[in-house]
This record gives sequence, structure tokens and C-alpha cells, in this order.
Amino acid sequence: MINKDDLRISTNVNELISIVKQIMAKKSGFTLWQNKQEDRIIFQANVKSCLLTATKLTIDFIVEDSRIINTSHKMFLLSPELSLLMKAKVRILGRNSIKLLIDSKFYLKEKRKLFRYDLGSKKMFIDLDRKIELKDSFKKETVQVKDLSDKGCGFYITSNRAILFQPNSTIILNSLQEVSFERPIKAIIRHVTPISTSLNDLNNKLMLVGAEFEEIYPQIDTIIQKVEVKSTN
Repeated sequence: MINKDDLRISTNVNELISIVKQIMAKKSGFTLWQNKQEDRIIFQANVKSCLLTATKLTIDFIVEDSRIINTSHKMFLLSPELSLLMKAKVRILGRNSIKLLIDSKFYLKEKRKLFRYDLGSKKMFIDLDRKIELKDSFKKETVQVKDLSDKGCGFYITSNRAILFQPNSTIILNSLQEVSFERPIKAIIRHVTPISTSLNDLNNKLMLVGAEFEEIYPQIDTIIQKVEVKSTN
């Protein structure tokens, strides 16, 4: 079994589309289970078909015997091959088939290979330019950083601003606190995910934006050190 703590959370529809394509291409087998009080019912199932719309994903599985399945309980789906963990509702139950409605939140293997500095507790801010696609122009923004690496960053926005930071849109990072990067860092937003954190405002939940740099920026640790030195002066 995959340890859930080793996986990252995603609600990115584009990422889900890519996964569905892999599922269909590989005809992937899954381990399915349900928790019933202190017992866990585990069985194997193969994908028969997938249907992805703008708001939901349903997967049809072939199973040996569906009579052990409880339609009122959530189903968990694990693919070690894809390092994927999902949760679903049972929609249709046949003798040797089951149709599941997949939750929008799923778990994937962490792909990062470079060390990422956790800056959430330091309350550091990045100045960036957000591209406005319709006007082909940029707007300056200041956001609180969660983490930063040579290849990407995470930062917080409030939920009412989520529409301004869409996956696959472009941002340009200019400085961390008062310390400018040696060159502007162009990045692509990869996900915008609701989070649970002590930073949340009661009236406006925070979202975590994950962005990937177009090119590796190897001086990130130097920039962070300069910021920390300035803060102690």
C-alpha cells in the first residue's frame, strides 16, 4: 500500500485528464476497498471505461463479485502503478461491474526532485506580475509565500481571487521581500487548491497556488539568505 502522507493533494482538472488517459491506455488494475466499522473489504478491479466531463469523472470497473460492496459507503481506489489514490461514491452496482463517481480531490506521488524551502511560518512575500490574457498585459501582485525551490513555488491567495490565478496561466516573479531576483522568473501556474490552515479567514478561505518555473533558478537559497540577513538588521 502507498502511504497517503507521501502523496500530494490535487484538484487540477488538467492533471486528472492526463491521468484518465493513462488509465485508459494502460487498462490499469486498481485495488478497491471500503471501511466498515473496524473491518476493511479489499478486492481487485479492472477499468472498463471512463467518462470525464467538466465537473465529474466516472469510472466503470469489472469485478468478480460486487455483492460484498455497500452502496452507502465511500469507496477508495489505489493504483500503485500510477501512484494514485482516489475516493468515490458508488453510483451503479451490477453483478460483475461497478460505476464510481470520483471525488474532485485526489492524491498523487510527489514529483519534486529539488529541495523546497518551507517559508510559510516566516511570512515572506513575493512581488510578481500576473498576466491578463485578454489584454495581453501584466498586473502587479504581492502574495505570501508558502514554499520556494529552484524549480517552483507555492503561495497563498484568498478564494475570491482564485479566478485571477488559473492553471496554465503565466506569472513573473520579481522579488522576495525587498531582494530582487537576478532575473525575472517566468512561471506557469499548475494548480490552485483549497487548503486547511490556521491562516484562513473565517469569511474567505485560503487557496494554495503552485507554480512551476520555466527554467531552473539555482540561486534561490542565496536569495532567501539575503532576505533573512536583511530581516535581522
